Amino acid sequence: MFPIAMAVVQVENRDSWGRFVGELLDDIGGLGTSKWSFIFYRQKGLVEALKDLVPDSEHRFCVRHMYENFKMKWKSVERKEYFWKAASTANKREFENFMKKIEELDPKIKTDVETASELLRKISPQHWARSHFPVHSKCDILVNNLCESFNNYILEARDKPIISMIEWIRTRLMSMLQVKIEGMEKYGGSICPIILKKINKQQKAARNYFIRWCGGGEYEIDHFLNKYVVDLEKKTCSCGMFQLTGYPYCHAYAAIGSKRARLEDYVDDFYTKAVYLKVYTEMIHAVPGVQDYIKINFEPFKPPKIKKKRGKPKKLRRKCPNELQSNASTRKELTHTCSRCLQKGHNKHSCKNEMHPKSKLNKANIVVHAEIPQAAARRRRQPAAPRSATQGQSNVGVHEKIPQGSQPPPKHLEPGATKCRGCSKRKNAKPRGNTTTYTKICNPATSSVPTTRRYNKRPSISKVLDKMKERQKRRQQD
Repeated sequence: MFPIAMAVVQVENRDSWGRFVGELLDDIGGLGTSKWSFIFYRQKGLVEALKDLVPDSEHRFCVRHMYENFKMKWKSVERKEYFWKAASTANKREFENFMKKIEELDPKIKTDVETASELLRKISPQHWARSHFPVHSKCDILVNNLCESFNNYILEARDKPIISMIEWIRTRLMSMLQVKIEGMEKYGGSICPIILKKINKQQKAARNYFIRWCGGGEYEIDHFLNKYVVDLEKKTCSCGMFQLTGYPYCHAYAAIGSKRARLEDYVDDFYTKAVYLKVYTEMIHAVPGVQDYIKINFEPFKPPKIKKKRGKPKKLRRKCPNELQSNASTRKELTHTCSRCLQKGHNKHSCKNEMHPKSKLNKANIVVHAEIPQAAARRRRQPAAPRSATQGQSNVGVHEKIPQGSQPPPKHLEPGATKCRGCSKRKNAKPRGNTTTYTKICNPATSSVPTTRRYNKRPSISKVLDKMKERQKRRQQD
């Protein structure tokens, strides 16, 4: 992505887009003999502005936004498949075959009802089908992902004031251009790395082809029941992708491999390192600070009138229903699980399904514990006596809050204290051997006898090594 110009407008309409395109044409010196291609997703007023100012230039529509409007009336997997195949193929005959399949899925029954094929026929295929794109631009882009990525890039600056926002974008773009120049100067190849990566992907598909040389630079490529004609001298292929993109696709790659020719000779100059560095020779110059601004006698500009809308302003764009909605609750991409219906993707607050019988919220699964009679509680086993007496052990242990005035506090508590100061586990000062004794403080309200438990202590590594050495000595002596 190479940025050319940017502008801040209040509303997207025909006047604002017309002014922006007019200023852009003045800066680039008009179209003249150069041929420009504009791709957009039919914004408000942009289509009319381009028709008025640059009617002879190439206009492309974003196919993804076209499909969003298409699927509102015709939803099916087969229609979606044929729609994208018709837009993606670079062969005009294949385009017509896919359009006929769309007509077969939705035949004309009523004269006043528009079919899916009629809707697509209304839009000229030069705006959305690769098979009808002009080949001078050497670009096969169908979607407007470049603008979407740029909008995501400047998301942090959209809430700033106008001057601060433009300065934020300017400094980022200034650094980005220099980083790209530095990276390409260090690159050792003659073809740009991204294009070279795309060409190498065609190598796997070219392995399954049978190549026949017809003479000169013409080759016949067999792929199962299909045949393609490649002309290396004219840099064309019957599939249409070679002349559209400017670099060899799988059929042309197979012909170049059989000829044992250099791959760089069949790649367009647009994708070379020299042209890339020539494009990035210009730079965004530095701007002085506020202390160097020139003072003028004109009145300062007043801020524009803003119509404040209800609710919190939205920063992210509205995603379409077919896009992946992120339901991740953590960095590990864990999805929410509803505790009501036990399904993923939502929680119990937005759940509209019926209660699952195994849900924890189901009252039938809740076990009510009855109170134990006093007679049964008396027959409980009393806590065992300690195995060894501990010295300096204080009898502190009531952990529940004692309401004042209900009963006198136990003797082990200080006057006025209502909460225990001790811990439920207390470590003795004198451990015995490889074990450490922990004394659990009892509740003096029920029993004044503490209980003692012994936990195995993990021996140190030095002791383990000493024991191993002793065993080896005994074995040697034996």
